[in-house]
Amino acid sequence: DRNATEHRAIDDAFVLCTTIEFNPEKLSDTFGEYCVKISNPKEFFEKLSSSLEKIHPIKNKQMGEIIYDKREFTVHEQASGQIGFVKPKDIYSEQKEFRFLWEVQEYNAIQPFLLDCPSVATLCELIK
Repeated sequence: DRNATEHRAIDDAFVLCTTIEFNPEKLSDTFGEYCVKISNPKEFFEKLSSSLEKIHPIKNKQMGEIIYDKREFTVHEQASGQIGFVKPKDIYSEQKEFRFLWEVQEYNAIQPFLLDCPSVATLCELIK
């Protein structure tokens, strides 16, 4: 079928959105007046993952820069990046997002909550 389509989605996930470039002029007022620098994102991710996995079974976890490109492509085109890490160019693309993503095993089983993970404190520095 020439008009065949496939839809891929992540059923349910926790997402932490950050930036790879601190530029206060490009960050909107919705982020607040403080910024936290993460000195070792990989270690930060592993420690958060360990704490999160004690509460929710995790099916897949990833971290990486957002690729700003189209999300639709033909069967002959390759996707720009992993699902959850491609966003269309928009007014926020200058924020240069870096994302931490944890896909949970149980669909529709998550609710917002505070994650207690004091081990990441040494990896974080408050920037004003």
